[in-house]
Amino acid sequence: MTVVFTLKQPFGPFLGIFEVGSMPIVPKHLYEGTDFKTNPYNNAPIGTGPFMFKEWQKGSFVRLVKNPNYHVKGKPYIDEIYWQIIRMPQPARSPTRPARSMFCPAARWKISTFRASASSRIPA
Repeated sequence: MTVVFTLKQPFGPFLGIFEVGSMPIVPKHLYEGTDFKTNPYNNAPIGTGPFMFKEWQKGSFVRLVKNPNYHVKGKPYIDEIYWQIIRMPQPARSPTRPARSMFCPAARWKISTFRASASSRIPA
């Protein structure tokens, strides 16, 4: 299936409407008749991409696994993605200086450029 959008004029933020983080497109059969803010699928997302949601321990990690039904034969090349959430220590906390977290979008890197080893470090 192909969907074509024809705009009357250029609108730069248009593609951002479909960005996963803001999640404007949701499965009707799972959200219809529910309160969007409290729907349990907000914490157990589903989709049709190369990986499927497996586990999320808030403040600790997110684990995705290979989607065996992915439409591109032979992909993805790896079996799972594990995002560990690393809290950045701070000398002192105050209301004006909250705890910080670091996000590293490693899934967007080519596997050939990201080689995990005991000595690997993520740049600050």
